[in-house]
Amino acid sequence: WKLLQSQPFDLFVSDLDLPGIGGCDLTEKIRNSENGSLRHLPIILMSSSNAAGKAYASGVNDFLSKPVAKNHLLKKVSTVLENAFYKRMIRNYQGITGNKDKIKQFDYD
Repeated sequence: WKLLQSQPFDLFVSDLDLPGIGGCDLTEKIRNSENGSLRHLPIILMSSSNAAGKAYASGVNDFLSKPVAKNHLLKKVSTVLENAFYKRMIRNYQGITGNKDKIKQFDYD
């Protein structure tokens, strides 16, 4: 958690079952952060258990069931980063123009 707060990251990929704090708990902590950049950090969680619903409910951008093939992981990372880029552009546009209410069709976070 301290590392995430101390420097910027483009993506967070983690196992669901972490020692000390679970991946879902950490995701919720990130999503509730006061730091806007951290709050919008793209997150992919992985697990060997069938916990996709729990992961998505915590706020992850995507979930992978282990074992994960390298090409599948790379495709997910690419998709999540591309989506994060467009979401960031929309937030920037809204911040510049003040048109937050006019773009309600984009339920992106």
